Amino acid sequence: MMLQLGQELHARYNLADMLVKSLCSPLLIALLAVVCAGDSLAQPKKISGTRQYMYLSDQRILTLEIVNSEKIILNYINLGQAYDLVEATMVVLLDEFGASYRGQVIAIEPVTDPAERYRVSELLSPKKFKGFTILGNFRMEAPAKSAYFKTGGRVIELEPLTAEDFEKAAEMVGGIELTTDDPKYALQRAGFRRGYGKIFFAGSAEANDLEKWFEQADVLAPIPVYRPAPKLPAKFADLPDPVVVELKLLVSKSGGLYQFQVTKSPNPAVGELAMETVKNSWRFLPAISKGQVSDASLTLRVTFER
Repeated sequence: MMLQLGQELHARYNLADMLVKSLCSPLLIALLAVVCAGDSLAQPKKISGTRQYMYLSDQRILTLEIVNSEKIILNYINLGQAYDLVEATMVVLLDEFGASYRGQVIAIEPVTDPAERYRVSELLSPKKFKGFTILGNFRMEAPAKSAYFKTGGRVIELEPLTAEDFEKAAEMVGGIELTTDDPKYALQRAGFRRGYGKIFFAGSAEANDLEKWFEQADVLAPIPVYRPAPKLPAKFADLPDPVVVELKLLVSKSGGLYQFQVTKSPNPAVGELAMETVKNSWRFLPAISKGQVSDASLTLRVTFER
């Protein structure tokens, strides 16, 4: 469904207008993650392809900018009369190969309590706007091509923009009067003459085709966003490949790593080295259980590189 301006619009603002508390749970879940040699994640990198996207209607405005392979900025203006639910896992990117990449958590900044560092969702009240930092593993195999967002029974396809058009649109959004009772007129006054992007409603053939990108289990494992593979010291060169150490640990709601235990290792010193590498160098986003950020008991298989 193509948008006209009078139908069902990424601002550069980041006002703190939070309406719900962090969704934290004491639930402890057990998960298994396998990390193989040569599969280590480097520091966040710049994404190629289209990095800026926009959706515009007289009910809502979304802009999405891919910052790097770990972070997305989603700015949201709710021009309607109802609350909109913003969920990190409902932000989905596609690359040119058709592979999908979804958000995991919303980063909260600033934060005084580490347990409140991440949220899964927030409510945005009518006539309000807010910027959201969406974190996930967006390390793509091909250039970025498409961006989608789901709220309630609506699937929104954001329109790709060039960096220049994105900046122009952001400036125009800055002139919109949010308190108006006539959003269509406010958009026209700001200089908008058409809608951006598409919207598909639950039950439509188009929405049904897109639903596969948003299906998820009750439990989502912690996501490693930085996991450098340890190098095998020369003194252990006689160990046969693969040199694998199995660890158990706890990933907290804040992404912290605790309660390390080496459960399988070809050599005690190698096990200690694997544990120190994970403890000091790896970074995780927390698990999600039934829509809440959760602690997770995790088993890792760390493979050494020579």
